[in-house]
Amino acid sequence: MTKQELIRALIENKVTPFEEGDKAALELLSEAKLQVLAQAAEGEGEGDDGDDEKDKEEKDKEIKALKAKVEELTKAPQTEEEYLKTAPQSIRDLVACNKQEQEKRRTVLLKALEESKQTAFSADELKTKSNDELAKIVLLAAPKAEIDQSGRGLPRPDPAKTEGVPPPPSMKERILAARKSA
Repeated sequence: MTKQELIRALIENKVTPFEEGDKAALELLSEAKLQVLAQAAEGEGEGDDGDDEKDKEEKDKEIKALKAKVEELTKAPQTEEEYLKTAPQSIRDLVACNKQEQEKRRTVLLKALEESKQTAFSADELKTKSNDELAKIVLLAAPKAEIDQSGRGLPRPDPAKTEGVPPPPSMKERILAARKSA
């Protein structure tokens, strides 16, 4: 039998407590578990010819345990609050501390965006953003710093374009001119 056939047989069997609403829960079980349930249901249906009450009670307990396991598998996952109710105190302290830090960071980021006078996002839109998104928006909205070039001096000439150092003046001609005039 396929898994779907086993599920259909369990739901249609009058001995089992499963109904059409339990189909999703039964689909979560493995085929081997479904076969065990089907065999137990068949055994109960045939058991009218002198089965012990203990066998019937054991099978009932087994079916109830399996049904409880099915319900446990199909229940919704825990929310953060449900988990924290049962978590150790150290975990609750860590989560509370982290939430405070994240809230402080969020406040600083929202204040920085307010001071930047950005108009791309409304205040309501910013409140829905995560802290990482807000940090990126702050970086984009931050005013560009002006580059101060006051201490850089004048540009240097390109050495490839200059002809080099001019030759020194000729002193011989000056000396001869000074002797003639004296």
